[in-house]
Amino acid sequence: MKALTYAFARLSKTGLGTFDNDAKSCFDRIMVALALICCIALGMPDAPCQIHGQAISKMKHYVKTLQGTSQNYYSNALNGPLFGSGQGSGGSPSLWLFIWVALAAALRKIMVGMTFHSPDGTHKLERNQDTFVDDTTGGINDTKGIEPSTPAELAQQLHKLAQHWEKLLFASGGRLELKKCFYYIICWKWTNGIASMMTNAELATNIALTCGNDATTTPIEHKEVTEAIKTLGTRMCPTGDMIAEANYLKNKAATIAGRIEVYQGPKWKAKLLYSSRYLPSMKCSPPITTLSRKQVDQIQARPTKAILSSLGINHMFPRAVAFGPPQYGGLGLQHLLTEQGASQVALIIGHLREPFSDNGKISLNNLDYAQITAGVLAPLLETPKTKYAHLTNPWLDSHCVFLAECDRRSSSRKPGAQCSSNTTTSFLWMQSLPRVPQPVKPDL
Repeated sequence: MKALTYAFARLSKTGLGTFDNDAKSCFDRIMVALALICCIALGMPDAPCQIHGQAISKMKHYVKTLQGTSQNYYSNALNGPLFGSGQGSGGSPSLWLFIWVALAAALRKIMVGMTFHSPDGTHKLERNQDTFVDDTTGGINDTKGIEPSTPAELAQQLHKLAQHWEKLLFASGGRLELKKCFYYIICWKWTNGIASMMTNAELATNIALTCGNDATTTPIEHKEVTEAIKTLGTRMCPTGDMIAEANYLKNKAATIAGRIEVYQGPKWKAKLLYSSRYLPSMKCSPPITTLSRKQVDQIQARPTKAILSSLGINHMFPRAVAFGPPQYGGLGLQHLLTEQGASQVALIIGHLREPFSDNGKISLNNLDYAQITAGVLAPLLETPKTKYAHLTNPWLDSHCVFLAECDRRSSSRKPGAQCSSNTTTSFLWMQSLPRVPQPVKPDL
């Protein structure tokens, strides 16, 4: 969702502010009574809530070390109330989810930060945050106004959203780790008809938040739009470049390749190391990365040489044959560019098949804005070989390049419409894509 949000800002040339925060000791600060009230409010029966609450209330906690288990214990009855749902409790994620739902609903009544819609106003989507456990990214944008917001106005709205979330979290027993928080602001400047994102020096904005009952403000770090930050295993930034992610994957691939290079044993075990360690570690981020062919070649150069040598094959073996399908005499090694392209197109087709979901709506909005920018009637993903000098976007370019190299196209359909033959063919082709090795020229 974050990648699609950044893509929307780049395609629509609208302002965007995002605030990434981290809840300090999230599970340890859960107020069980409040969490169970939230459970009941969302429809959970009273009986399991009472059982859960009584179990935590009457639970005895012992301390276990290498010297043994303590004879004494502590509990809610003697030392309470104790916060948290218990160390290692399997219920902690669920309880925190119920609390977050209540807090998010309260925040929505105060304000709505981000609004997304297509150029004609359809596919409207409103939201405040994207959340993964205790890591939350709040955001605001300026799609509602006729005139673009100034950097100061974006910063003011982002500050308002972040401070409201901090107060709600504190009221529920939580606390923000302000030193780990940071924010981005995307604001556009135009030079000779070409848009570019402003730097921090040009934005000149500052955000400082209070924490809890302390009235002292803490300044929040303002990240440059070119600085990539790790998000669920992928390093991404608002500009959409993949330099940081490419460098990370290259280093990780080199580490695994080093182990393959020193391996001495049966060839089938070397192939197993390649397929069970290298490939899975490389397949986490491809659905949302936009790596170029040059970057992919640099990433997989050393691992490819290592596995070829371990299989007793000259490391200068033609790559077209190494990555070619076995039915045509190839080795069937998996190419990361194929993995990236196949997973990308499969993901967007999945979003477009669910046009009323949040991901489906914002994907449709992105394609609509790209279509308007291109200024043509033919759907962009159905004519991926056509290039438009004035339409440059990493998210869209990556899809089109892959489809063009495979000599394929992706058809979308309107909500409620029947799949056309082309759409069905495209979908069946996408279903088989994960089994298709790196596309090569007919000379193979």
